[in-house]
Amino acid sequence: MFSINYTDYIGGQSDLAFLNNDKWLLDAVVSHYIFEQKGRWKIILTFSWSSNFFRLLCRYMADDFATKSKAEIVANLYTRTSQKDQRGTLTLNNNDFNICFN
Repeated sequence: MFSINYTDYIGGQSDLAFLNNDKWLLDAVVSHYIFEQKGRWKIILTFSWSSNFFRLLCRYMADDFATKSKAEIVANLYTRTSQKDQRGTLTLNNNDFNICFN
């Protein structure tokens, strides 16, 4: 059983270092995922670094939409404006992760 003395502590600078090292977001591949929750459509943006695809950052958008088509339009707008490569030539492929399902 965990004691409150060990679980309730103040973190150090190294615990939040990933928030300070955000220059990799300039070269990130941005993809979106649209899902339905309680009858409304929501968007998740995934940022992955083009040099190391295992460096991921997921952001849930606070907006929700009544129709899937409206959510797709806004998701495409979010994706195009948030990534450095406006034309979309940087892509993320599932084979880049080299996952073995055995």
